[in-house]
Amino acid sequence: WTDNRHGAHDVWFTNSDNGYNFLTEEIRLDTDPPGNAYSARPQVRSDGVGGVYVAWEDSRDGGNDVYVNRSRDSGFNWEAADTRLDSGDVGGASNAFGVTLAVDRASDVPAAYVAWHDERNGGRDIFVNYSQDAGETWQPDAVRIDNDGEGANESFYPSLVANNGRVLVAWHDDRDVGFDVLMGGSDDGGVTWGEEQRLDTDLAGSAHSLGVKL
Repeated sequence: WTDNRHGAHDVWFTNSDNGYNFLTEEIRLDTDPPGNAYSARPQVRSDGVGGVYVAWEDSRDGGNDVYVNRSRDSGFNWEAADTRLDSGDVGGASNAFGVTLAVDRASDVPAAYVAWHDERNGGRDIFVNYSQDAGETWQPDAVRIDNDGEGANESFYPSLVANNGRVLVAWHDDRDVGFDVLMGGSDDGGVTWGEEQRLDTDLAGSAHSLGVKL
C-alpha cells in the first residue's frame, strides 16, 4: 500500500506465513529517503516459489518513473536498492503512469514483466521492461511496443499477462481519433514483439473503447 506517514507517499509491505500473524513492522520498499517523493499505485505479484515483485510509480527525480523491488524469501527481506524500469531516457525527464505487472510462473525460471504508458516521445506510448531471471536483472532499455509513430498518438493504461514465454499487452489507443482496444504480443519472453491487433470490431475510431483488462 501507499502511506504518507513521513510526508510524501511511500510504498509499504507486510506479510504473513500463516495467514494471521503479520510482520511486527512493515517494510518500506522505495529506497530513496522516507517521504522524499510520491511513490504510489503499487502492483504486487508472486512467482509461487518465494519470489515477490512490487512495481509502482515514483517521482523522486521530478517526473514520474517506474520502479520495482523484489523479495526472494516470500516477502520477509527485500533488495537494498529498488530498480528503475522506464530506462532509456533520463530519470524524471518525462512521466510514466499506468503501471501493470505480471509474472510468468510457467517458465523454467520465473520471469517478470512490467508495462506502462510513457510520455518520453511527446504523446503517450506503451513501454515494457522484463526480467527473465526472477528479477535478478532487467533490460537496460525499456521496449516500446505500440507500432505507430513514436509519440504520435495517445496509448493509455496497458493490461498485461504472461505464461510459458507468451506475453500479451492490451491498451486503449486513439490513433484513429476515438479510442480503440489494441493488443501486442511476444512469443519469446518479451525479446521481440509483433504487430498489434485491434480487438474492438466496430469502425476504427468511431467510438471510445476504454477500461482494458486481460
